[in-house]
This record gives sequence, C-alpha cells and structure tokens, in this order.
Amino acid sequence: MPVDRFAVQWSGFVTPPGAGWTLGLRHDDGARLLLNNAVTVDSWSGQAAGDVHWSTTALPVGSTRIRVDYFEYVAPASVQLYACLLYTSPS
Repeated sequence: MPVDRFAVQWSGFVTPPGAGWTLGLRHDDGARLLLNNAVTVDSWSGQAAGDVHWSTTALPVGSTRIRVDYFEYVAPASVQLYACLLYTSPS
C-alpha cells in the first residue's frame, strides 16, 4: 500500500453502553462516517488533521451499522474514531 494517495473503507457494528452516545472522526485529508447507511459526518476534502468532526446523531441503544470512508492525499496519514456521551438519560 502506498504512503500517499490511497483510500480505505472500514465497516462493522458498534454497540454503545447506553443511550446518548455519538461518534466523531479526527483525520488528515478526507473522511466520512455513516451510521445505519446514513452519512452523519461528511468531511471529504484534503485538509490537515484538526478538530474532531462530531456526528449530531445519537446512537440508538443496541447494535448500529458503522462505516468509515477515508482518503489520504499527501503528508502523514491519520484517522481516529472517537465516542462521546451527548447527554445523560433522566432517571
């Protein structure tokens, strides 16, 4: 695999520990995050790694299909997946 000018796709399932979680991506160059086949983060342009691009979609309780599309143009390749609790369910 070359160090520059490539694309990759990861897919699988994620199960959050409870309600109110979301996912985000931090990446160098372009990336997309799809949850249940819907694009929730679309940052498909050449750019340096910076802030995390968060989905505004809360993950449902249970298993959710996830897909990350990523492309590397030049310079260091980097993509990271983050999870964050958006809110706490009232008790």
